[in-house]
Amino acid sequence: AAAVAEASRADRERYLSSGLRPVNCRFCHVTVNVRRPGPGHTAVQWTTEASQRCAYFAEIRCSGGDPARTRSCPKLGDSIEHAVAEGYLDASPDED
Repeated sequence: AAAVAEASRADRERYLSSGLRPVNCRFCHVTVNVRRPGPGHTAVQWTTEASQRCAYFAEIRCSGGDPARTRSCPKLGDSIEHAVAEGYLDASPDED
C-alpha cells in the first residue's frame, strides 16, 4: 500500500509541475510557473503571494471586483510572450 501511495504521489506531482518554468512579470515582478502545452494553450500556476502582489489584480480588488473572475493578467501575458520570444519558454512542446 505504501508503494502505491508513493507512486500516486509522484504521479500527482509530475502531473502538476512537469514542464513548468518560473516566469517573472516584467511589470510588477511577481513570479508564476508557466507551461505551454501546445499552440494557443498556456498553463499558469499562481501562488497566493503572486496573486496578492499582482498590480493588475490589485486594481481589480480596489474597484470592488474579484480577480478570481478575471481570465488572467494582461501584463503577465506580455511577459510570457516575451519569455517565448527569448527562447526561455517553448512556443509549443516537442512532438514525439
